[in-house]
Amino acid sequence: MTLSFLIAFYNRRSDVNRYLLIATVFGLSLEIAVGIVADLDRGNTYNTAYFASASVIAIVIGRYLGVKLREAGKLVWN
Repeated sequence: MTLSFLIAFYNRRSDVNRYLLIATVFGLSLEIAVGIVADLDRGNTYNTAYFASASVIAIVIGRYLGVKLREAGKLVWN
């Protein structure tokens, strides 16, 4: 959530969705690949779906908060 918040808050151009999509695809593919290997190694546990969906939800929340706070002009440090 922190990364998506920072990308959305500090990006001055309209490329926010593109950068977040790149980071999301990279992180989600790693999470799924490593998670499936870990689930198969532990046996009888399937936690990858929970962690992958939590990652997507955190990215969406971080983007929303970053864009809203940037538009409101909050959290400006000089």
